[in-house]
Amino acid sequence: MNFTRTVLAFLFVSLAWIFSFSTTLGDLAKTMKVGEWKELATSNLIPTVNSVGNCATGSIFPYSDQGVWDPISEKFFFIGGDHAYDNSCRERFIAYSAGTNTWQDMGISSTPFASNVGHNYNLTAMVPQGGAFYRMHFCCAPTLWKYTISTNTWTQRAALSQVYEIYGGLQPTSKAGELVAVYGGRGAFLYKESTNQWSPIASGLTMGAYQNFAVYNPVRKVVLFGGGSGSSDMFKLDSAGKTTKLANAPFELNVNG
Repeated sequence: MNFTRTVLAFLFVSLAWIFSFSTTLGDLAKTMKVGEWKELATSNLIPTVNSVGNCATGSIFPYSDQGVWDPISEKFFFIGGDHAYDNSCRERFIAYSAGTNTWQDMGISSTPFASNVGHNYNLTAMVPQGGAFYRMHFCCAPTLWKYTISTNTWTQRAALSQVYEIYGGLQPTSKAGELVAVYGGRGAFLYKESTNQWSPIASGLTMGAYQNFAVYNPVRKVVLFGGGSGSSDMFKLDSAGKTTKLANAPFELNVNG
């Protein structure tokens, strides 16, 4: 329970500056100082983040470290899945609405990957300009899926055929309709919505083989990525498409850390 609250508090405090309207989340944010923590009391949280089926921990957080915020619908979306003991343990697709201050299960059966058990890793990315977010399903010629928020529909996009599986990161770039996928075993790849195609942009990088991370900085317009199992390596991809090695972190960087 305390772990769940801490994780969600971090996610919300990092986003709370955007709220100028009157919501429970926005009102709480206005009372806070930089670096301060406060608990946000929400409705239906625990039943929504509990795992379903024969699972290891009872939570959908293991190996799923990223959700996405949509400033248009004012909702936070998260996909996660527990360690599975058998096929009854399912992923869950959930959402928090600032307007109602309530969590809800969006129904994993409505997604095209509903029959698969697995973790989300760092593989969701928000593209606010298009009112959509993307999810890379990790296995077997990993496939990119686009979720259009206004219509609650999923659309299949291109598979990343250069790799068999990806346990890494997915992030937008500074250019609308572009995404970067990072997989330590193969490097980084660029996706363009306009062509629905993937292309390699960096290879031979010193990263861990899996559980890599990626995060987009909209102020500096760069994607930071790297890490992975056993790795503290970090790289920067700038708006011109150039990849630069940065100083190593003083600790291992991966989805679970």
